[in-house]
Amino acid sequence: MVIGIFFLLVGTSIILKAVFHIDLPIFRVVGGLFLIFLGAKMILGFPRSGRNENWDSASESSGIFSREHFTTGKSKGGGTEYNIVFGQGTVDLTDAKIPAGEKISVNTVFGNGIVLYDPKKAIKLTTNSVFGNVETPDGRATALGEASQQLGSMEGLPLKIHVNSVFGSVQFQPKS
Repeated sequence: MVIGIFFLLVGTSIILKAVFHIDLPIFRVVGGLFLIFLGAKMILGFPRSGRNENWDSASESSGIFSREHFTTGKSKGGGTEYNIVFGQGTVDLTDAKIPAGEKISVNTVFGNGIVLYDPKKAIKLTTNSVFGNVETPDGRATALGEASQQLGSMEGLPLKIHVNSVFGSVQFQPKS
């Protein structure tokens, strides 16, 4: 339908220019309208009802142009990957029960994320950042490159968390 409307507008523009000598820059007008639409959607937010219908099946744990609160184990993608893109999100890992050998991934692209964790649990943390910021509770920050550390108690099997931040910010906070 969109392609049909586009061809209709291009055809109308050609006829207006050929018959009435009216120059209608259709590509500039459509491009400008698209940018205005996209900017308005970024400011006002996308409707919450169908926000993930156009993304793949694992995208139930994605926040795109929105503010989200994720809780482990309640997403379609198995609760092991959380994506925050052009938005804000809180990932609550206090009740995380992930099988041995699996890891939890938190990815932030042009967004802000907060990861809540239980300080009583053993956590093995790996952070990657490209022109972003990953800040842990002990004050360590990764702005460019990779870092690894362990948080919480070291008793039992650690929860593996892998964090990627690209032009974004992720902050770890203990949840009491």
